[in-house]
Amino acid sequence: MVSEEDIIKFLREHGAATLEEISSFLKIPKYGPKSAYEILYSLKSRNIVERRGGTWALIEPTQPKANTENRKTASVPEIGLDKLAKTLKETIMEQRTIFETGSQEREVKPRQQKTLVGFKTGTFLDELFFGLDGSPLGGIPSSGQIALIGPLGSGKSLLASQIALKVASDRKTLFVVLDDVWESERSFDLLSRMRIRSAALRVDWSSADRNLCVLNPTDIDDLSVEYERIVSSGGIDLAIIDPLNKIDALGGREEAGWRISSIINLNRVYGVTGIFVVHDSLTYNEKNYRIPGDHPLSIMDCAILMVPIQYLLSRSDVSFSDIKGAERLRLIKIAYCRLCGFEHRSVLVSISRSGVIQPIEIDSP
Repeated sequence: MVSEEDIIKFLREHGAATLEEISSFLKIPKYGPKSAYEILYSLKSRNIVERRGGTWALIEPTQPKANTENRKTASVPEIGLDKLAKTLKETIMEQRTIFETGSQEREVKPRQQKTLVGFKTGTFLDELFFGLDGSPLGGIPSSGQIALIGPLGSGKSLLASQIALKVASDRKTLFVVLDDVWESERSFDLLSRMRIRSAALRVDWSSADRNLCVLNPTDIDDLSVEYERIVSSGGIDLAIIDPLNKIDALGGREEAGWRISSIINLNRVYGVTGIFVVHDSLTYNEKNYRIPGDHPLSIMDCAILMVPIQYLLSRSDVSFSDIKGAERLRLIKIAYCRLCGFEHRSVLVSISRSGVIQPIEIDSP
């Protein structure tokens, strides 16, 4: 089994090395339990190694110069047993006094009482959450980790980008897009589309562009490195990953669970509110949606479902083709939230031709 000492020895002999090189040489996985990344991260937390760009290297300790001049080593016979006993007694009494004084100073500090607050997204989602006293939270749960779940084509990415632009108008936002590679200069790239969407949403692009960090890694392994670098640098208020399935498809549920847990834990450490877009092709029953306990999504604080209206109409006698504009209608419902209260009923929304998602108000008779 590879230990921390093996990696330290490797870095000492070879100097700085990439995660791939360490994993390959020591014949251990790059990510997951007992992986190269896990061991390196443990060493990094104790200031034994550090990351230098895309490589890892040992942190060389600064050794004080030993002063051997005129140094004398006192032996027990030179000091005398009676003096040694007296010295030990004085040392014990001194340490006891320091301990008792320190204990009294540390004693009576009550734990800080924290209150859940709302994180404003600038969308209809802000009206769907409530504090434990029943009062409106005024946003999604701040620092909560939220899954936005629905089938392909349901509009989840549109909603995610709408939230990103609204929040970025005045707060730092990290938008990670994993299935939208735009390397060609001729392609209608993501940032160009975001700029056009900002006009449709009436968001000032200069402010959004200043606060919005778009991460579009071409290699999934780059995600872990870049995500940690950006979030740990501080200042990020909201992080959106679209879609989470790209991580889930890597190496099975165990691998995906480890990667997702690492991202969520990092968000929680730095107080970042997280939204994770998830494509789910399961047959939908928006009233009784459940996530299995061993599924990576089970560690989320909240799950929001986004369901095309045709999923419900297909179970009725009404023909979907008979309703003009029905293809733009969606039902949105909060499946669960561990942090606060929420609206249990579904919300009917529509997607405009410009991609703006708005709730449909139905007046009571």
